[in-house]
Amino acid sequence: MTPGRVLDLRLGVPVGVAWAGLAVGVTRPGLLALVATVAVVVGAVALGAAVVTRPAGGVIGAVLLVVVLGAGLCAGLTGQAAARDEIRHPPVLVSAVGHAVTVEGRTLDRVEGRVDVLTLSVDRVDVGQGAVVLRSAVPVRLFGARAGSARPVEIGSRVSARLVPGPVRYGESVAFEGGSVGRLDVLAEPGGASAWSNGLRSSFRAVAARLPGDGGALLPGLAIGDTSGVPDDLDADMTAASLSHLTAVSGDTLRKGCA
Repeated sequence: MTPGRVLDLRLGVPVGVAWAGLAVGVTRPGLLALVATVAVVVGAVALGAAVVTRPAGGVIGAVLLVVVLGAGLCAGLTGQAAARDEIRHPPVLVSAVGHAVTVEGRTLDRVEGRVDVLTLSVDRVDVGQGAVVLRSAVPVRLFGARAGSARPVEIGSRVSARLVPGPVRYGESVAFEGGSVGRLDVLAEPGGASAWSNGLRSSFRAVAARLPGDGGALLPGLAIGDTSGVPDDLDADMTAASLSHLTAVSGDTLRKGCA
């Protein structure tokens, strides 16, 4: 900043109001649309008042202008988030909560045998009356997934699974979660970037497996979120020491970013 000049923070007020409205809107389902509607009404009233009081100008006009800008930004942010939220919670899955459905999508985790938690990027849902293709892929957390064959299911594989979807706490990384009913069937192997990144993961696991002690088993989990090589006794020790979050979280960003 040039010496002698004062930092102008007036635009910080409407930006702060907009982000505050968004923060309030994401606390509960359906609240985003309400916040966006209120922001539009407030902005319209403030704009009308600004037009009426324009000849007077001064402080009142400046305040009304800030209100208009804040309400407009808030309406834009929350309105866009509300539209995205509707896509994230498609009616076909909302109405299927508590009932068994068949879903298709891409795996965001590696499955070897049986896993406690698996994340799917679901783009097709069948509730028994024909398959419905979703406008956008929906992240779904699946509990107790079991591979349908002896071969591991790699990240990026297209699979079909049957589950009973349920709601999740609003604001989580997934839109739905549910227990697996039956096995996980692979419809297509991963290709392109997913196949390439799976090759890198496989090479990394092979190198880590040659390391002495428990470090070789833990390293893939810490680096790429792959805990398939962690034996049950070591997993129990990690849980008892409250360290299981390290392998569950540390490699998660890199793993999903390469999927």
